[in-house]
Amino acid sequence: MNILWQARIDKQADKALCDLSQGDMNGLSVIYDLYGRLILSVAYTIVGNFADAEDVLQDVMLLLARYANLYKAGNSPRAYVMSITRNTAINLLKKRKNNLSTDEIGEVPSRDGKLASVEVQDLLAQLTEEERQIVTLHIYAGLSHRQVAEMLEISPSAAEKKYQRALKKLKKHYES
Repeated sequence: MNILWQARIDKQADKALCDLSQGDMNGLSVIYDLYGRLILSVAYTIVGNFADAEDVLQDVMLLLARYANLYKAGNSPRAYVMSITRNTAINLLKKRKNNLSTDEIGEVPSRDGKLASVEVQDLLAQLTEEERQIVTLHIYAGLSHRQVAEMLEISPSAAEKKYQRALKKLKKHYES
């Protein structure tokens, strides 16, 4: 997805979040259309199965409806939504105390709506939880290293270094 396309989507999302904060529930539908697959992809990467990722998507939509007034117009709507997604997914994991079924591993939706192979999930499984989140937030969500760093409460340089190390790990596992 190119930068101009992302900027256009983010502008629409910014307006939708502002509309939602004013009580216009149509804004929620716009957010779902723009970011639904992205939310599902990021959630899946964190929780590890499709059913839980769908639950996270639903919870994120409810949280956006409830707390849209906390969004500040002109900020990054993508980062805002991805932060809520990440926190919601982690909270779900905490509730379930990592009692996830490995039988439910399937395919991961990607940013362009196509399904990536199970091999991608196998590769991502080679990474630590933090590395998986950094790669997912940067590649799937299109967040900058600075935005990823803010979400994970690490420095931007640490986020970039960990991203580079994760890519080296992925390449090594892919080639072996």
